[in-house]
Order: sequence, then structure tokens, then C-alpha cells
Amino acid sequence: MYDVWVGVVEEADATDGSVMWLHVFHLEAVGNATDSTDRFAQQLEFNLDLQVSGGVPVNLLGNQKQDSNVNWQTDVNMTSPKGAASSPAGAGDLVVWVEKVSGTGTIDFVISVDYNTA
Repeated sequence: MYDVWVGVVEEADATDGSVMWLHVFHLEAVGNATDSTDRFAQQLEFNLDLQVSGGVPVNLLGNQKQDSNVNWQTDVNMTSPKGAASSPAGAGDLVVWVEKVSGTGTIDFVISVDYNTA
């Protein structure tokens, strides 16, 4: 079983950072736990205005966060769509966290995002 979290970095520095989670996908084999034929498809449309003011995203409200975590510190480059370990996290970045909750299986997934930087 896996959880795939999608969120926005609220703040980050050389020590740690915080993420506001927008959505979590709970993925679990519903039949035979050793059968790799389970498939999951879900489409969500978020219309977000991820402006950053004073280093903090505005227009964002949620009740699940990952506060003060070294996962988001700015002195370590992260894998991104731009390439492997190409840049650190920063306020306003859209991030994905995959958590293996239980079991021995693996996960392959695709998340497609369209965004406007204007």
C-alpha cells in the first residue's frame, strides 16, 4: 500500500522546510496482494493561484502539513522534471511525496501537470 501526496512548499531554508498537502492518493491492492495487475486512475483538476509573497504561498489553505522537515531544505538538490537532482525546493513549488505504507510491492506512476508561470 502506498500514499502519494501532492502539495506546495510553504517555506524552505538550509535547515528544513514545510509543505501544505493538497491531496493524498491512497493506493492499495484490492484483490490478490501479490498480483501486480491492480490499476488505479484518478483525475483531479486544481485551479490554484500559487503566488508567493514574503517567501510564503498565498491563496492556499489546508489542514495537513509536513512542518520543519529536512526533506525540503534548500541546501540539497531534489529530483525534478528538469532532471535528476537539479534544484532545491523553494516556496511555491509543487511537490510529490510517495510513501510506502505497507507490503512488498513496487509502484509506478505518472502525474501530469499543466501550469502557467505568468
